[in-house]
Amino acid sequence: MWDYVKLIVLAAVAVLAAVAASHARDLAYLTHMIIFVGAAVVFFL
Repeated sequence: MWDYVKLIVLAAVAVLAAVAASHARDLAYLTHMIIFVGAAVVFFL
């Protein structure tokens, strides 16, 4: 049960970070969101 909740939360973080990165206005914000996407992918695996 906990595994499914963890997968859903990490997928939501990855999707929201990807959306935020697509709306980035400067390089620092884009880099920060890419780091969040990468962290979510690492924890997802």
